[in-house]
This record gives sequence, C-alpha cells and structure tokens, in this order.
Amino acid sequence: MSIILALRSSRSVVVASDAQRVEADGHSTGPFDKTFAHGTGVVGAYAGLLEFHGASVGEHISGLRALGTEPRRVVEEIAALIHPLMVSIPCEEVGLQYRRLDVIVGCLAGLASVGFFPEPDSGLINVRFNASDSFLVTGDPAAHGRAQRVLDGQRRVLGLRPSRLRAFAVETVEQSIAACGPHPYAPTLPSCCDPVYLRQIPAGEVA
Repeated sequence: MSIILALRSSRSVVVASDAQRVEADGHSTGPFDKTFAHGTGVVGAYAGLLEFHGASVGEHISGLRALGTEPRRVVEEIAALIHPLMVSIPCEEVGLQYRRLDVIVGCLAGLASVGFFPEPDSGLINVRFNASDSFLVTGDPAAHGRAQRVLDGQRRVLGLRPSRLRAFAVETVEQSIAACGPHPYAPTLPSCCDPVYLRQIPAGEVA
C-alpha cells in the first residue's frame, strides 16, 4: 500500500506520493517514485501493484501517445492500456488477489482516477472511475483517513497559490505517512515511508 493524492487550484495541479515499495518476499526496496508526467499537461500517481510485465506503471503509461488534457478521457485511456496487461499477468508472477491498483491523474481542467479491483472468486478485475474538481486521495486506510481529515479542513484548495498548493500537498502526505498502518503483505513494515515525491503543472511553478 501507499498514499497518493492530487490537488487542484485555479492555477495549478499537484500530485504526490510516499516512497514505500515492498517486494513479494516482504522486504522494502524503497524509496520508489510513484508519480509520473505525460507531456506538459498531465501528472499522476499510482499505488498498489507498482510493476508488472517488466515495467512500472509509470513506464507503461509513458508509452501511450498524446493523452489530451481532459481528465476523464485520460484515465479511460490508461484503463484501456492497463486492464488487459493486469489480466494477462502470469499467476506465478502475481496472484490475482494482489493485482490491486489505483491511478490518479491531474490536469488543469480537473482530477480523475481509475481503480482496478480483483475478484478472485470470479477471476475478474473490475474497473471503477472517480473525479473531483479539487482533490483525490487513496491508499493505506489509516494514511488515507488522515489525509482526508487534513483535506476536509482546507476548504479553499481552489484558491491556493501554486507554491502553497505544493507545500500543502507535501504537508498532507507527511502527516499521512506518520499515521499509516502496517503493510498488508509485510506487517513488520509500514505501508508508507519518506520521502515525498511530487509533480506539478505548470512544471516548476513556485509563485
């Protein structure tokens, strides 16, 4: 598990993630950057199954052609790419029950997400979409809960300056990391860890 989030103001978009990565044998190989950028108009982050078919989720997404900047269309394109890849993972590589993944994307036009939910009894992987104007967050339940409380307390995300939006994203992920529970597949390890990785559009915006 992890913690990932996306924040959007009237002038900027930020995505952020923690750095935890746990291998199948239960040891941590973090820090791992779960954020990505596609062109100059899309940033994103992912949590859950981080790598399959020899590439990270971010590397798979980077192979897509121009995604545009309409967030729902972006996550639909990502789902069309990722879903068949996840279905075709050999069971000896990753059991179906472990093929859980969330991808959040941010564009200046809005935020959207796609989640992949395995159903071992049926052998299916279901896909669910979500969208927001101001923020999206998912990950470890305890970290997610903490992030949600922080975000609910900030009623004016859309009005934040780009530099403050960036700082608020970092603060929220840091508080979430501190509140996280144990990793579901390695109980001696935390679900989330430092450092915080971040992407922003416009890139390098600090004003």
